Formats: sequence, structure tokens, C-alpha cells
Amino acid sequence: MGAKLRVVRRRIRSVQSTMKITRAMELIAASRILKAQQRVEAARPYAELLTRAMEDVARQTGALVHPLLEERPEPERVGVLVITSDRGLAGSYNSNVLRLAEDLMDSIRARGCEPVVYVTGKKGISYFRFRGVPREAEWSGFSEVPPFSAAARIGRRRGGRSGRRGGRRRGGCRRWGRLGRSSRSGRRSCRRR
Repeated sequence: MGAKLRVVRRRIRSVQSTMKITRAMELIAASRILKAQQRVEAARPYAELLTRAMEDVARQTGALVHPLLEERPEPERVGVLVITSDRGLAGSYNSNVLRLAEDLMDSIRARGCEPVVYVTGKKGISYFRFRGVPREAEWSGFSEVPPFSAAARIGRRRGGRSGRRGGRRRGGCRRWGRLGRSSRSGRRSCRRR
């Protein structure tokens, strides 16, 4: 009888400890969401001014000529950029983004075009990998506080199959972007994960 009581008490303490950890994680996630909302609000005036400036430039020059603004008569391939997080604690963000991406890809296929998928974030990468969806390129590791350099790297990425991870060639080292060999042992200096 005493042993069973001890097991039950240990289980109660374990559940209480898990509840405390979960509550702490919720508080951290809530503070991050609040900070992200504040950053979005702070960037809104900048975005509005930038939009007005672009509208003024477009009005002054007449018609803008840019490859991204050209209308293609019959496109064969359509790019889909899916931006997810690297970790959970984002509420239903990842599931909503992935559902919308699937819906968009279905509508692209219905128009007779081939969707070309570009994915950022580990959640999206694992989702499409599990479903066997080919990805033109994928990036991860910077979703919490994305630097401008990461956005520029994604923006520079164009069509063609130069790689799977951040535009690097397949088989290359993640850290240095090349196949490295150790001078002493002759083995690869950076193993694929």
C-alpha cells in the first residue's frame, strides 16, 4: 500500500512539474508574439511611406519595366514561397500556412501549371519532405530573428536547380558551402546531417 502511494505522489509531482514548464513556455511564447506585434506596428509607417514612394515613382515614369512585373502569356511553372518557423510555439501559424500553401498549389495545378516550391523553416521543410513534395530550395535556422542577409539570399534565388539548402549545391558542406577534405585523414571535414 505504501509503495503505491509513493508512486502516485511521484506521478502527481511529475505532472505538476510538467504543468509549470508548459506554463513558462506559454509565457515566453506570448511575450515573443507581443514583441513581434510591436515590431510590425513600428514598421507600418515605414511600409506605408515606401508604398507611397513606389506609387509616385510608378506614376512619374509611366510603365515600369521589370522581369517580375511582366505578364507571361502562358506560364508553365509558378513559384510558391512557403515561410514557416523553425520550432513550434507559434500557435496555429505553421498549420495555417501549410494548409494555404497546399490550397494554392492545388489551384496552380488546376490552371495547368507546375508549382515550384521554395520553403523556409524546419516545420515546412519536414512537412513537404514527409509528403514527398519536391522542393526547389529550402532555408532554415533564422526564423526567430531573421536578418536582412537571409531575406536577400532568398530574394536572389531564382529558378533552376542549383541546390536544396539556401542555394548551395547538393552534397556541399553546410558550414562552408563546399566539399571539404581534412588534410591529415583525407576524410570529409564536414559531414552531411
